[in-house]
Amino acid sequence: MVGREDQMKKTHRIGSIFLNCFIAIVVLLLIVVVANIVYTNTHPDTADTFLGYRPIIITSDSMEDTIMTGAVILVHKTPYEDLVQGNIITFQSTSLQDFNTHRIIRVADEGLATKGDNAQEEDRNLVTRGNYQYKVVAICNWWPKLQRWPDALFVLAWPGAVIAGSGVLIYAISHAFGRRKQKTGGIT
Repeated sequence: MVGREDQMKKTHRIGSIFLNCFIAIVVLLLIVVVANIVYTNTHPDTADTFLGYRPIIITSDSMEDTIMTGAVILVHKTPYEDLVQGNIITFQSTSLQDFNTHRIIRVADEGLATKGDNAQEEDRNLVTRGNYQYKVVAICNWWPKLQRWPDALFVLAWPGAVIAGSGVLIYAISHAFGRRKQKTGGIT
């Protein structure tokens, strides 16, 4: 009987650990969501971002070999005056009414001269404060390869599966303890 009680205490301890981890994850996610709400309310020009950051998928080869077609870049709303030669930025093109991501090759009083790393000539129009959008802070060139990888779904889905599995385990453990207490009349 003593061995069974030790086993039950150990199982209860493990269940408590999983439950505490699950609660910690939920609380952390809530904190992040609230922080994002506060950030977007205090910085209205970044409403389409997460804490000022935004992922973008590149659809052209103008920046290859630095940024590959299909790559995901992470951009941040950096102040225009902080941009320097060599930074890679995303801006709204005046001729295409689309967004471009190119490297700053020259800083002038009138604006920023840009050029794609794969282009022979610099862009026709300068980037001004009005059409500048974001500075590139991270480049994920592995994303296109991951999309073609047969096990990509597994790699992308495992965090959710771990969280869901933890929830099921916690439920199963707590349900088992509830049944034992009912059978013994609440005496443990």
